[in-house]
Amino acid sequence: EQPTSRISINATTWSYLGYYILIVLAVSVLNGIVAILVLSVAGISLGLGEGEMSLQRLAAVAPYLQLASIPGLIMANRLIMVLPARAIEEPASFRQAWMNTRGNTIRLTLGAGLVMLPFIVLQGVAQVSMIAAPMSALATGLGVLATLALVFCTLAWLSFISISYARLAPEPDAA
Repeated sequence: EQPTSRISINATTWSYLGYYILIVLAVSVLNGIVAILVLSVAGISLGLGEGEMSLQRLAAVAPYLQLASIPGLIMANRLIMVLPARAIEEPASFRQAWMNTRGNTIRLTLGAGLVMLPFIVLQGVAQVSMIAAPMSALATGLGVLATLALVFCTLAWLSFISISYARLAPEPDAA
């Protein structure tokens, strides 16, 4: 099947890009605030001060810092539903995306998490191997494999979001 026209950058493309940037900024700000709160609580409760022991305590908390991104992921999985609508030139807003995903937050978050699970596991194994043997071929290979998994999982996640949008989008009014 041959395309009927060339791909053009028009108002729809800019709208899509604008919504994407707003989502990334909102999620980044939320994740930053939560991470600062988590680190502040960890610092106060663990008695972090100066010295080598302080850095070791902080290093012990670092793996759990990724949990601070969960609120941002939940927000992203609800707001991201605006992008498929913008891509097919349907009117959409963040409020409408939030309303359309009501009652499906856990499903969307778990679904996105399952789609990204291969990357998460490989990234964790790669980080452990970088600590255990920093300059080894195994650590480098796992890092490359994790990067490839990220590409694959991101494409799978985009498919998941598109399928979710098709199921959650309101039916067009029959006129």
